[in-house]
Amino acid sequence: MKQNLTERSTPAESSQAASSLAGATGSPNRGSTVVSRPILPAEAAAETPAIPGYTILEKLGQGGMGQVFKAMQERLDRIVALKVIRQDRQDTEAVRRFQKEARAAAKLSHPNIVIVHDFDQVGDNCFIAMEYVEGTDLYHLVKEQGPLPLSQACDYTRQVALGLQHAHERGLVHRDIKPANLLVAGVQVGAPKKEPADVPEGVVKILDMGMALLHGADKDSVHGAADGGLMGTPDYMAPEQALDFRQVDIRADLYSLGCTFYFMLTGRPPFDEYPLMRKMMMHQQGTVRPVWELRSSIPPEIDGIVQKLLAKKPENRYQTPAALVDALNALLAGEKATDSEQSRAGETERGKAGEESPSLTFRIPPEPVSANAPSSMAPGRSAPRRTVPGDRSAATPKEAVDRLATTRSEAPDRLATTPSGAREAEPPAPESGEPRRGPGAPKKMAVLQGPAGGASALAFGPNRDVLAAGGLQGALRFWEFHGTPRERIIVQSFETGVWSLAFSPDQRTLAWGSGSLDGLVCLGDLTDPTLNRMSLLHRHQAPVDALAFSGDGKMLATGSRDQTVRWWELIQTEDGMVEGPKEPTVFKGHKGEVTAVAFSPDGKTLASSSRDGTVRLWKRGGFWSKEKVTLDGKWGGVQAVAFAPLAPVLAFGCQDQTVRIFAVDGNTYKEAAILRGHEGAVRSVLFPPEGQTLISFCDKGVAILWDLASGAETHRWALGEVTGGVAFTVDGRYIALGSAEGVVKVLRLFSKKDK
Repeated sequence: MKQNLTERSTPAESSQAASSLAGATGSPNRGSTVVSRPILPAEAAAETPAIPGYTILEKLGQGGMGQVFKAMQERLDRIVALKVIRQDRQDTEAVRRFQKEARAAAKLSHPNIVIVHDFDQVGDNCFIAMEYVEGTDLYHLVKEQGPLPLSQACDYTRQVALGLQHAHERGLVHRDIKPANLLVAGVQVGAPKKEPADVPEGVVKILDMGMALLHGADKDSVHGAADGGLMGTPDYMAPEQALDFRQVDIRADLYSLGCTFYFMLTGRPPFDEYPLMRKMMMHQQGTVRPVWELRSSIPPEIDGIVQKLLAKKPENRYQTPAALVDALNALLAGEKATDSEQSRAGETERGKAGEESPSLTFRIPPEPVSANAPSSMAPGRSAPRRTVPGDRSAATPKEAVDRLATTRSEAPDRLATTPSGAREAEPPAPESGEPRRGPGAPKKMAVLQGPAGGASALAFGPNRDVLAAGGLQGALRFWEFHGTPRERIIVQSFETGVWSLAFSPDQRTLAWGSGSLDGLVCLGDLTDPTLNRMSLLHRHQAPVDALAFSGDGKMLATGSRDQTVRWWELIQTEDGMVEGPKEPTVFKGHKGEVTAVAFSPDGKTLASSSRDGTVRLWKRGGFWSKEKVTLDGKWGGVQAVAFAPLAPVLAFGCQDQTVRIFAVDGNTYKEAAILRGHEGAVRSVLFPPEGQTLISFCDKGVAILWDLASGAETHRWALGEVTGGVAFTVDGRYIALGSAEGVVKVLRLFSKKDK
């Protein structure tokens, strides 16, 4: 039925009607293909083309390529989407290509491809009549409802791959796969939002199959002309397509589908934070952030599929859409099997102590009910436990455990503002078998206005009396804590943002890493009140995510998204400046971005963690044999690593929500324990200097204090959602949490009197 969209529809309904069509004309929205403000037919009557055999009912969209109308095909009495190409886009070569591609597309008949019914040129009007589908494109769906439930995103990706396989078998490459070119039938943007389990998993239709060579006038698309220019959408464009779009094959569409899958899971395309030219460079050589870093519930198997789709070299991707379909079918089948198994087994059997889930069987986890973990254990919930592998019951050397129980650090508590004579009440002793929850809620010590654009990196000084915060827009702020926090320094640093921070042990030097492709590291002299005395370290070729000083302050380790670790032997100049050598020691071996680095207490060993799921141990002059010092398991990416200060023990935090403890025996690292209890990927681990405990923090905003001798959880704090950097003081008693708005909160987790 004909409807005057302006008079009878709300703005949301008007946008929905515009999105319901196989629109391919461009839009002011990021990659969208239709306009959400339809024009009244009466006002546009003079511009409405006359196409014999079609009655135009209403205008649905317009853009750089032309206009899209809802029309009645008179001979067959059916509603179609009628696209009329702009006359200034109809040069002889364009018309020839239009006819060639339209003929090829008209041969496609698949449930996941919008069908081409007719195409022709009448007078000055080139037009194409397509299947009319009520629905919403994936761009608007995700922007309206947020990242999709995992099983739904997998199913939508699988459907698109089925359509691409059909086109591939007939020699067609789309060249512009993106969310706005994928229509979900039956889904209405603007309708009341439903729970994830109730969101309808409609049929996904690929728009404009075979028409991509004519595209390019969208706001965010780059036109590909006969002279060899670019064609596609930079956010979703394969590296080889940016070099020569005429030579690409179906694997370029698979790369674009990988970017789209990433968008469905995270709500943003890869490299979304970069401007156009840098974005295209990152697609050529940069490493994309794993999806689990942006959404912790995503299992490593899904991230593995995304990373394979986004491989820089076509030969490293899935070679056909059918191969991707097989992988996704296996995952979806695994989900259904899990549901039935759980129904039969029941909660009692799953809660048996010491029982491990099979590591090789993929299970799609349920979406978390809340972003914040509970501050106490709910009735009936199994207590978090330390899991000791069956063949490693005696893996922790007694000497290492004994050495963990040593003297405590007694550094002055400059952050504390509670009067020294005010004794805090002791919490009641926990019931047998329950982890103790500590001295109540964390105490808020300060709320600081940090860098504009988000506090992306935080670091406390070793003396616990200073805090540095770096921002995504390059600002660096520095506070001192002597009673009331006092802002001491504000510096505008790298324009591309501060991505990592570290203080030297003597607190005289602050190192920070940039988010630029030049991989700069800056060493600032904190004895200068203005922080104007600084030196630069040049060698990395991507953002620097990890920094660590050795215990004596004579060495600096840096880890980068260029997948390398660099060991700098620092030099002090005559005027007191700290500089690095011209050629640092370089360690290569990681296959993913380096996320953290840490020196052993004696400074002879360097540990690095990576999103590739490995922890590697290095020494000066070379890399030890992989069999002895590459720690690799089914724990997913690793975001944090730390050495114990008083024993040969290494800990690291994993994407599978565990903390792994390894004991050192000569050149051998043996797994001693697995600490379980977090409900998100573990992003920070710290051994306080007293040596008896370990504290960890996950991306669900939960901090846990562990007793190392028993592996038991002793305290737990739910701190809320964290959207920026995180830092502990050296003793683990204070934590700083950054936000995307630039606000930095400093909290005390426990006092010195808590035992």
